[in-house]
Amino acid sequence: MAITLFIEDFPYSKQSQEYFMVIMDLLKFSEKLMLEFNQKNFKDNELAISQMLIATYLSKILKESQAIYLLLTKGFTEDSEKLLRSLVETIINIEYIYNDNASKEEKCTRFILHNPIQRYFLMKGWELGNDKPVHEDVKKEIESGCTSFEEKYQVKRTTARDKWAGKNIKEMAEETKMPSGIYRSFYALASNQIHSSIMSLNDFTWESEERSEKSLGGNLGLVGLAIMTVTKRFVNEFNLPYKEIFKQDTKALGVTSP
Repeated sequence: MAITLFIEDFPYSKQSQEYFMVIMDLLKFSEKLMLEFNQKNFKDNELAISQMLIATYLSKILKESQAIYLLLTKGFTEDSEKLLRSLVETIINIEYIYNDNASKEEKCTRFILHNPIQRYFLMKGWELGNDKPVHEDVKKEIESGCTSFEEKYQVKRTTARDKWAGKNIKEMAEETKMPSGIYRSFYALASNQIHSSIMSLNDFTWESEERSEKSLGGNLGLVGLAIMTVTKRFVNEFNLPYKEIFKQDTKALGVTSP
């Protein structure tokens, strides 16, 4: 993954540019951990389910964070907020799953077993909008997975559609140690952009450089929090020397590692 800072026509102040460099250091550090993981060529049966899941999440967060980073360097503050909602949900999911060692493997299993439920509703949407039918073998596979999930967790697929844990995203957030403002502020703000509400139109009609600078700080702060959250859980799951590595590779960040 190539990480580039577009300085030539950078739309923000020098102080903001320095903030971007901090996020870039975080991205580079997390990317290094991901590369080291990939070089080990683990086989599926060599890893616990919690390790496989957090490694996949680290890959996801690196791509999403870099996408937001690149949008912000070009001044696309509002457009980046659509991706911020995904970051918030990622942080909530990870903290909900990994905040208790005694239950994390069971939560990881439930999270993964929920996949056929989501595929089921995707299949139904496909059938409504397309003449080409879904292959019968695929239908049977999805149906079997849905039935197993329903029986194991005593829920119906209709109510489990957006609640893999049996809770909505707000309820999951409340069970974590995350600051309440992460969900209430960032999620609500990003949802306006996702749903194209009147507030999302406001953002495009009274845009100013001053407002962009103010929005920038919060958006970059969330990106930094997301990278830190996933990286911390990753190194814990693989028992890496987190504090030593973090202090060495992110010396310029001026932050204290957990």
